[in-house]
Amino acid sequence: MCCLVIGYSISSGVYFPKNQKRYHAIGAPRGSAGNGKVLIIDVKNTENIIQLSGSKFGSYFGSELASIDLNGDGYDELLVGAPMHNSISYDEGCVFVFSKVVQFHYNYMKYFHEVYFKLTM
Repeated sequence: MCCLVIGYSISSGVYFPKNQKRYHAIGAPRGSAGNGKVLIIDVKNTENIIQLSGSKFGSYFGSELASIDLNGDGYDELLVGAPMHNSISYDEGCVFVFSKVVQFHYNYMKYFHEVYFKLTM
C-alpha cells in the first residue's frame, strides 16, 4: 500500500450517457499488487466509481491515460497505456481501450479492445 503512486497519470472525460458528468481517471501503475490500476472518480462526491485493473505484473498499466471519443457516439472512451505489457520481447507494450456500458441504470466500463505496439529502432 505504501508505493501505489496514485496520480501518476490523470485524464478526464464524459464516459457515461446517464448523467453527462465529467469523471476523472487516475492512474496507479504500481497498484493492484503490481499489476497497475486506474480509478475513475467523481471529484465533487469523491466517490470511487470504477476500478480497472491490469492483468500483468510489472506492465505499468495506468501509467498513461487519454480520453477521446473514438467511435463518434458523443461519449469518451478511456485509453490506458501499459508500456511494459509484453508478450514476446521487452520492446513491446499495449494500449487498452475501455468503453462505457450502461445496464440497469448502473454505469461501468467494459474492456473493449487492446492494441499491442512494438518499438523499432
